[in-house]
Amino acid sequence: MSTTSTKKATTDASVADEVWATKREKLRRRGRKTRHFDFLDEDLEAELEQAQNVVGVAELACRKATEAQHADSTHAVREKAVADALRANRKVTSARKKLTLAQKKRDEGTVRIYLRGLGSDVYDALVSEHPPTDADRAKGRDYALATFAPALVAACSLDDMTEEDAADLIASLSQGESSLLFATAVEVNQVAQVSLGKG
Repeated sequence: MSTTSTKKATTDASVADEVWATKREKLRRRGRKTRHFDFLDEDLEAELEQAQNVVGVAELACRKATEAQHADSTHAVREKAVADALRANRKVTSARKKLTLAQKKRDEGTVRIYLRGLGSDVYDALVSEHPPTDADRAKGRDYALATFAPALVAACSLDDMTEEDAADLIASLSQGESSLLFATAVEVNQVAQVSLGKG
């Protein structure tokens, strides 16, 4: 092999190493999948929905009143339509203020929990710490749901939740809420953040 060939091969290898080093650093800096899970106050949600409906009704009435003031009619009818449009506009303004307040109350009453995916090694180790019972195996699980669910939620939590906290939380939720919380914790660990290209 000539000196020129050796230098070119060394340069090519050096460039390839630099390219991989750059990609590796980008992959390390890339954040793991994060999701939030909101616990909503049912009464505050209903209050917000009602406020949204009131705004919709007020805006519709305002549009109709505005259209009426431009219709061909007598001077007296137009004056009444202008007054109606002004009243309707004030109702819209008032309804929007109440909607903003309802949104603020709902936001303040919402409890948000953040969950971030673990590295695959950490996730696999956690699964192995919670071997399935016979009942879990019969349902096709490779972990013991009763202990793995709170362990996973706690491990993924960005809110310093302990396993005991997670177990208490799961026990306090409805079946649907606890299933969704656990599914969210699983999702942040199993959803791929990649795009596959052709060729």
